Order: sequence, then C-alpha cells, then structure tokens
Amino acid sequence: MEREPLLAKQEKPLLDTQHNSIPSSLFTYLYVGHFFARWGARMWEFSVGLYMINIWPNSLLFAAIYGVAEASSTVLFGAIVGQWVDRLTYVLRLWLVTQNLAYIIAGGTVIALLKFSFLKSTNFTAFIFLVILTNISGAIAALSTLAGTILIEREWVVVMSEGHPPETLTKLNSIIRRIDLISKLGAPVLSGFVISFVSLTSSAVSLALWNAITIWVEYWLFISVYNGIPALGESSQRRVSRLSPSVEETESLLSDDGGNSALAEESCDHVPESDRGVVGGVQNSLQSILDLMTYVMGIIISNPQDFWQLTLISFMLVTLAALLYTVHIYHVRKHLFHFEKLFSWIQWSIRSPEKAEMLTQAEKVEVLTSNES
Repeated sequence: MEREPLLAKQEKPLLDTQHNSIPSSLFTYLYVGHFFARWGARMWEFSVGLYMINIWPNSLLFAAIYGVAEASSTVLFGAIVGQWVDRLTYVLRLWLVTQNLAYIIAGGTVIALLKFSFLKSTNFTAFIFLVILTNISGAIAALSTLAGTILIEREWVVVMSEGHPPETLTKLNSIIRRIDLISKLGAPVLSGFVISFVSLTSSAVSLALWNAITIWVEYWLFISVYNGIPALGESSQRRVSRLSPSVEETESLLSDDGGNSALAEESCDHVPESDRGVVGGVQNSLQSILDLMTYVMGIIISNPQDFWQLTLISFMLVTLAALLYTVHIYHVRKHLFHFEKLFSWIQWSIRSPEKAEMLTQAEKVEVLTSNES
C-alpha cells in the first residue's frame, strides 16, 4: 500500500517508440538545431529589405523586386520541393548545405554591394549582376528553408509521435512553433542592434559568419536525431518505396485547414505518408501567391511617399480576411464564442471559495478528532 504513491509519482517518458523511450537529449538536439536554422533565416528576412533600400535609396523598388523573386520561386517550385522531400533520402544534407551556402553567398554579394556602392555609377553591369545574384541566392535559400520546414514539421514530428496520444503531436508542434516565433522576434532585434550601432555591412558579415559556423552544428544535431531514432530512417525508406501522389486529397486538406501546426497534425491522419511533403509544398505555394501580389504592389507603388497607400490596402485586405474567417468559423461551429465555458468558469470561481471553506472545516474536525483520540 505504501508503494503505490511512489509508483504514481514516477515520470513517464514523453514518447515510446517500439517500447524504447526516445532520450530527452534527442529532443533537445532537434529543438536547438531547428533554432539555429530558423534564426539564420529570420535574420535574412528582416535585413534584406534594409539592404535593398540602402543599395537603391529613396525607393522600395529593389526591396519589392527581391520579394517578387523569392515569392515567385516558392509559387513555382514549392510543390516540387515537397516532392523532393518525399522522394529523396538525403534531403537533410541537401537542405542544410543549400540553405547555409545560399545565405553565405547572399551575404557576400550584399557586402560587395555595400562596400563598393560606386559600382552603380562606374560599372552598372557588375552592380546589376550582384543584385541578381543576391535575389537568386535568397530565392534558393527560401526554397531550402521550405524543404527543412516540411521535413521537420510535416515529417519528423509526425513520425516521432506515431502510436501516441494526439496531445503528443500537439506538444511537439507547439514547441517547434514557439521556437520559430522566438526567432522571428529575437533575430530582428539583434540584427537591428548591429545595424544601428555598428553598420549594415557588419550585419551582412555576421549573417554570413552565422551560416558558415552553424551549418556544422546543425548537421551534427540533426544527424544525431536521425540516427538516434530508427523510425525516421524507416519512414524515409517507406516514402521512397511507396510513392503515390494524391492531388485531390491534398487539395481537400488545404481547403479544410490552412494552419501550419494543425496541418501537420491532420497530415498524420488524412494524408498518406508518401504525400506529406507534397502537402506542405503546395500549401506554401498557395500562401506565396498572396505574398507575390503584395510585392507586385510594392513595385507598382515604389515611392516611399506613397507608402500609406500600401498600408491602407494591407489593412483592408487583413480586415477582409478576418471577416471571411469569422464567417467560416460561424458556418462550421454555428457560434463564435464559447459562452458555456465562460459561465462554467464563473460558476467554478464562485464555488471554489465555498469548497475551500468546507475543506478547512473538515480539516479542523479531523484535527479535533485526532486530539481527542
């Protein structure tokens, strides 16, 4: 009888794959590697617009052109990248090498454009060549980042949570998403400090150095996870040997749920294992179409004095999207607010002090009884 509380207090492993719990260190490796990869990508996403505005002052033209190049690459090749993730067993190495190398090249070309700004007037051909190379490198980096996102969020976390309660996948997705949000908030702050207190060139140098150094750390971390969890390798082999594209199923899933984390959870139940990459690629392609429209508007309205027009259009579209989503939620759930949960919480709050007082009185009676005995 005395052993039962001790057994109840024993911690259960988060995951258990084939009756062997996955070491917590592998989860740490996954989170740290994902953080390094996302931090570098977020640094570039924040800084590239400032680079382009500095290279071509008093205009949003070059920043918008870069946005068009990056969004177009995802629209055109997003689904293909998803297919590669499904078909290639060496996608991890390809992703890490391509992404980091592309960011290193992009950082190098930006350094050259900033240091040799006179090329714009002395050698315009070389200047345009460097700008084009920056755009191409950034687009390749974006596609590589997409491949990594699909691999980790659509494949690895799903495989690692197979055979376990749904909340396991939800927890893994929430941690991965939190890491991405931290990078999205923290990387611009750090880059902004470097740009403000040092220089734009220094931020480009730090970006290139970051990717040159972290590629080795990321590779070791992710390979450790891959080798430490046999199910990942088995899943990769099954995908390659059992390819069956399912466009209709992909489209129906995308129309039902556009959320990244929710889509990863849905893919575990509704999308064949061999098609998870395609789902992620198509989803990002569809989202990038709207990004592409935004950057095209930036090219059309490239004068900073007219920027308020872009802001107004953006506000109107976001408001329209919110209204449409609200209508959709009401159509699906037949309500917008969980008033019953609010009332339950109020009732619980009212009853809690009464229960606490009753427990206190019961404890007093127990103490008196024990003293009399």
